[in-house]
Amino acid sequence: MLNLEKLPSKSTINDYASQFSLAFLSVFNKKLIDGWVKKPVDLLLDASGIRLVGRSIWFCLRTRQKILKKDCDKIHIAVSLCSLLIVNFRITNSKRNDSPFLRKLLRPFRLIGLVIVDKGYSNKTNAEFVWNKKGAFFSPFKSNARPSGFTSWKKLYDLWQTFSSICVAIYNQRSKVEAVFSALKNRYGDQLYSMRWYMRRREMAMRFIAYNVRIIVGIQIAREKDCPLWVRA
Repeated sequence: MLNLEKLPSKSTINDYASQFSLAFLSVFNKKLIDGWVKKPVDLLLDASGIRLVGRSIWFCLRTRQKILKKDCDKIHIAVSLCSLLIVNFRITNSKRNDSPFLRKLLRPFRLIGLVIVDKGYSNKTNAEFVWNKKGAFFSPFKSNARPSGFTSWKKLYDLWQTFSSICVAIYNQRSKVEAVFSALKNRYGDQLYSMRWYMRRREMAMRFIAYNVRIIVGIQIAREKDCPLWVRA
């Protein structure tokens, strides 16, 4: 299939893959999907944990107890609402908070459309960041939120209070990002095997790219066959 009589060994492939930095893979992903995402893009954002292989339970001499080391990383993704392509991503340790990554994931976009996120991203800073990019921020307000004044944060709060059913209907589309996490973990596994942290980042980034390639192939087939890309199961 590759027009090669002798395939490269596993170590050769690993040595070649080690030259790919996370920044390079991120740029490659952006160029890959650029022609397949409508502008301005509507986005779904979320984060999920993924297990690490090779972490073990160790024994603490001071407390005389077995202690389980933290055994997961956290993946943050921004997904196109129309095609479910992963348009941007970040990979961190499990202790990082979700909220600041909204601004990191959206920073490359000059203009955006809908941004649908859960309560973990709901705050004034994120709302104004989306507002400045001409986007519409849809996230349920936390119970202790009390916006005031004439800010965009207060306008969003009034919108949710006045048209709650419409806002909830738009927000419910956020469930699609859970389908993306499910597809990633079911097809490519729910754990990372590399021992070094930077190799785990690259391993996960390559899974994102493989997922996007599969979706793009599906879009091409749907267009050629004149059939819907997504159907209800």
